[in-house]
This record gives sequence, structure tokens and C-alpha cells, in this order.
Amino acid sequence: MDKKRLLIVTSTFPGSRTDIISARFVYDLAVSLAAYYDLHVLAPSSADSADFESIDGVKIHRFSYFLPKRFQGLATGEGILANIRENKLLAFQIPFFLLSQFFNLVRIVRKERIEIVNSHWIIPQGLITAMFKRLLGIRHILTIHAAGIFALKRWGNVGRRLARYTVRRSDVVMPVSSYIKETLDNLVDKTYNFKTVPMGVNLRSFSRSGDTQAEKDKTNKGLRVLFVGKMVEKKGLRYFLDALSIIKKRGCIFKLDVAGGGLLEKSLKEYSDGLGLNGEVSFHGWVANEKLPELYSKSDIVAVPSVFNRKGETEGMPVVVLEAMAMSRPILASRISGIPDIVKDGYNGWLTEPGNPEDIAKKLEAVCDLDLLPYGMNAFETAKGFSYERIASMYKEMIG
Repeated sequence: MDKKRLLIVTSTFPGSRTDIISARFVYDLAVSLAAYYDLHVLAPSSADSADFESIDGVKIHRFSYFLPKRFQGLATGEGILANIRENKLLAFQIPFFLLSQFFNLVRIVRKERIEIVNSHWIIPQGLITAMFKRLLGIRHILTIHAAGIFALKRWGNVGRRLARYTVRRSDVVMPVSSYIKETLDNLVDKTYNFKTVPMGVNLRSFSRSGDTQAEKDKTNKGLRVLFVGKMVEKKGLRYFLDALSIIKKRGCIFKLDVAGGGLLEKSLKEYSDGLGLNGEVSFHGWVANEKLPELYSKSDIVAVPSVFNRKGETEGMPVVVLEAMAMSRPILASRISGIPDIVKDGYNGWLTEPGNPEDIAKKLEAVCDLDLLPYGMNAFETAKGFSYERIASMYKEMIG
């Protein structure tokens, strides 16, 4: 029996196997969905990416949106919004991006006889697919992540109308967290019976290492913490550094490894040094996906101190939460957005008030005195329920 032909449309996707900056969660979802569908992906190209390639059963079509290609910078690396904030001139590439995405969507749907389109982010992919759903004769499956929904919220009545329009022209809508669903319901002034389906974790890459402290450096005393993510305001790393400064003054021994880069990397390094943490905090820069398990294994806990940024945005459901849990590492995270959907305080981690260094410090001090093994075991059991194979089966059940 021939598989149904499904196209994922996304603005965030690795440009190559060696791309260590672009988020991989849409790629991992696509690979798992390929077990059920003839799977295609439409994503923006980068300077060194192939226009077409087939990897792990996924046919990847990449579109150019600015010439010469080496000047494309809107949808590379850290994502559209982060790139524009770093270089406002990139906003001039937006019209070209939208037009190219639309024309290539039509081209791929017709050429490959696509039956189902799964758009990721309500804007622009969700909106563009919704606008031409009837023309193309496709089913539209909308996956809603945080960035697009917060942008529409800022746009007031225009954003509300665009959200209602896009939702009405979607056959299935899947917010990635309960918080994103609630935000969507408020935005469209209607409560929908949407099923929350988070992004998952690749258990082939991230898997339990046994004893939660088995790989820890035996010469290191004290609590070893890991932070993985982009250096942007909503990640909340600044507040976590403040908390570490507090517990250092109280005599706690610890080590923080920071894996990631981004707009605030330089200023956060300077801030850390200014707090007198240069002996306790190590910045590793961007780390390749295949090397992350080693860092997880050397940690005791993983910190996810997310906050709302000045624009009122936060994350939907940070992928690092499930990666860490798959490695049997409990999480110390903010009680914000979709995080409490998965992190249960006192079971597989601990929840703190967002942007509150004193509360974070209090939890860190308590964690230092705990046997972490039961929390790590609970974290691993939690992660097993969110493997990409299971998430893909949920998509299949809802899509058909």
C-alpha cells in the first residue's frame, strides 16, 4: 500500500548534517514520521546547503529567497526573530522569503502530488498554507510553537484576525504545550478541543546512562549543573548566574557548564565574570548534537531557567528538558509555559519562580543535599513517554 504524501513546511531546519546552531526538533519529527508517510520537507536554504537531498528517508527541498545566496541571513542559525534583532537590515528579506516560500510550496505540492501539509509555526508557514489550502486541495495540519503565537498576540486585533483565519483553515491544530493552547484560545476568543502534542526526544541519540552520577568527574566535588541553549533573554541564564552568586556566598560548591551561543553570549560571559564566577562557570560555545550526551552525562542536574522577555515572549516547551530526562538528569526549571506539563516538582525535577534568583538559590541549596538517583530515574521514565516514535504515532493517529 502506497504511503500518503506529507510535506512539512518550516522556517527552522538544519542546513546540513554539520549544522550545530539550527534547532533539530523538526528534523527529528520528520525522520520519525517517515515511517508512516512519503515524507517531504520544505525549508529555507543556507549558503552551503544543498537545494535537494534525501536523508534518513526524508526528502528535503530547500528554497533560496535572496541573491546572492551567501547574503541570505533571515532564516539561518538561531531563527528569524533572533536574526532580525541582531541585524535589523535582515527585515528587508522578509517579502522575498514569503514569496519564495509560497511559490515553492505550490511547486512541491503539485510536483510531488502532496496530500497533506504540516506547517510549523502559525506565522508565516501556517498562514501561507491556510491561504492556499483550497487552491492546492490539501489537508492542513498546523503545529503551533511559541514564537509565532506571541508575535500575533503583540499585533492586537490584526493578530487575532490572522489567528482565527489560520485556525479555521486548518484540519488539525496541535499546540506544543498547554500554555500555548491557552494562549491561542485567548487570542481567538474561543476554546477549542485541540490536543497538545509536544516535540519529543530522540532516544537513539539521548539515552539513559544508568546511575545518575555514573559519568560525573570523580575529582569534582559539589553540584555540577548544565545549561544548554541559545544565549537570548527568554532563556533566563542571567538570573541563574545571579542565583549561583548567592549560593557561592553561602559556601555552596558547584560547577556550571554552559553549552550554546547567540546574541547575548559575550555580555553573559562578562556578567558571569563580574559576579566572580569565572572559576565556577565554563562557557563551551555551540556544541554538536552528538557531543551533547557527554555533557549531560557529566552533570548532576540540568538548568532551564526560562523567563518572559521584554516583549512578553517565552518558550513553548524547551527540547532540552526531554533530552536531559532521557539521560536520567533531573531538571531545575522555571514554572513557566509548557515546562510544568513535563517537569513535576519533587518528582523528576524542581520548579522555581521565573526570574527569581533567590527562589532558584533556595532550590539549588536544597538539591545539593539530596540523593539525586530517584529523581533521575523518574526523569528517564518520563522521557520514555515522549520519544519521537511515540510523538509520530500521535501525529499519525490525528492526521490519518
